[in-house]
Amino acid sequence: MEEGNRSYANSTKDDDEYEVVLSDGCIRRRRKWTRPKEQLPKGFLPEENVSLADALARIDHSHLAAFLAVAPGPAPERPPGTQVLDLVDYFGSALSGVSSVEYQYPWPNMNNLRDVIDLPFRHVPEPLYKTVEDWIEKVEEKSVSKFIIWSFSWTRNRLAGIYTEPNSELGVFVALSIILRSSPRVLSPVLPVLRQQHYHLERSPEMLQFTVWMMAQVAQVDLWSGLHSWASNLLPLVPDKLKDNPRSINLILQLIEHVCTEPGALEIIGMEEMIQITPLIFASSLKFAAEEGNAVLAKEATSIAIRCLTKNVDCCNHWDKVYMDNLEASVALLENLVDEWKDHSPKLSSSPRDIRILNLTMKNFVLKNERGLAGGGGGGGGASTFLYEEADKYCKEISRRLSRGIGFLKGCGAMILVAVVSTASVVLSSSRQD
Repeated sequence: MEEGNRSYANSTKDDDEYEVVLSDGCIRRRRKWTRPKEQLPKGFLPEENVSLADALARIDHSHLAAFLAVAPGPAPERPPGTQVLDLVDYFGSALSGVSSVEYQYPWPNMNNLRDVIDLPFRHVPEPLYKTVEDWIEKVEEKSVSKFIIWSFSWTRNRLAGIYTEPNSELGVFVALSIILRSSPRVLSPVLPVLRQQHYHLERSPEMLQFTVWMMAQVAQVDLWSGLHSWASNLLPLVPDKLKDNPRSINLILQLIEHVCTEPGALEIIGMEEMIQITPLIFASSLKFAAEEGNAVLAKEATSIAIRCLTKNVDCCNHWDKVYMDNLEASVALLENLVDEWKDHSPKLSSSPRDIRILNLTMKNFVLKNERGLAGGGGGGGGASTFLYEEADKYCKEISRRLSRGIGFLKGCGAMILVAVVSTASVVLSSSRQD
């Protein structure tokens, strides 16, 4: 890598025509496309102390539109994705001089998704966003996908101290956040590339956080794309590869909770699609609903598991299979169901089928509790005995409440039947009189 740096630093008479870049992990020499400097906006002097919000507000969106309008199209000397780098150049120039310490990646409070989900997008004015959105629609999708991959590799190499193109970090992140929100579907074809083994997200907390941030940008405007990317790339890491990294697991769970708690999420995400994914989410969450030493993670996981259960009662099938192996987590879920029954019961009792499945699951749990208690707590001593006793108490209480609900439904059915018969009698009587 030092050789590459020397090549970049050494001056030659061809410097005006060629540049050295890092592409696909290799340093390459390519013909440079030089844009007249007067086309780029002027930045600020460091002593001006201009904030990011002020700098973005001062950008003339009509000037940006004119700049992008004359951006060169794909050419042999311009690899795919380079076209979008014109946007990075523009923002990098416009934001030069802005104090970037606050926005230097990795950002502070990176383990709290709510604190970083809108960085730096929250400062982008609507006219500026609309200008970029209109331009991106005309750019070839392959070029946009290549740019996302480039952004990922550029950020990773920068963090690792590997040579990277001298682009503005603020310019990259502003451009990337706008692109992901204006064209959320472009992330889907990139997902298999980000799953490649040489990235090893489980070994790089900063890049895992960056991946969560990218998916969160998409989820802000397209819930299904955000959920799909989460299930495809992050969920497979949770059971094994991240078991010793609770902070990363917590961040991953925060993303899915953010998606599931968005207003109208369950209406926007199709029922059939949701059914395919909720058991996976439930299984993942159940593993951490009893995480010792991390109450925040346990609470997060319990909340998500309950949400999955109320959305798709068929999650009970998986719960029944792993109940005894996840007894402490199961007790946490059962306790939550009982304590917040008023909130959960309308969803869990929405149909006779759902009531029947949940009731049968509780009866199976009661039998397993009895076997566990008869075996002395399954070898776990007093702690396991206590858990089985707690679980048994909650299971029987849920069954009792479900039975009361079934009785109510039967009563409603009887009342409806009486009403129908009475109405029919009146109609028949009237017909005879006529």
